[in-house]
Amino acid sequence: MIFDPATRSSARAPPPRNSTMYDQNEARRELAAARYHVGPYVVVVGTDEVRAFGLTPQQAMGDFVRREMCYDGPVAEIYPCSPELYRQLEATTSDGLLSIPCRIDGYGIAFPV
Repeated sequence: MIFDPATRSSARAPPPRNSTMYDQNEARRELAAARYHVGPYVVVVGTDEVRAFGLTPQQAMGDFVRREMCYDGPVAEIYPCSPELYRQLEATTSDGLLSIPCRIDGYGIAFPV
C-alpha cells in the first residue's frame, strides 16, 4: 500500500509491467512512429491492400465501414501509415473506391509499393 499525503488515503501500487512480446512490439511501433512522424492510419485487408484511411484509428475504421457496407472477406486490420502513402491515398479518393497496394514493414507501418 502507498500512502498519498495529499488525499490522506492509501492506494495500491500499480502492477509492474511485464516485458511480454506484445510490449516489445508496441514499443517498436511507437519508436518507428516517432521516427517517421506517422500520424495517419490505414485499414488493410488481407496482407497488402488498403481499403480505408483516417487520421486516427477510429476515423480509419469509420471510413472502412462507410465504404464497405457489406464486407465479407479476410480480416481487416488497422496499421499506421507513412506520409507518402497517406498523400497517395488522398490523391486517389475522388472516385469513392479505394484499393491501393501497400507493404507492411517489420515495425507494422504501411508503405506504398
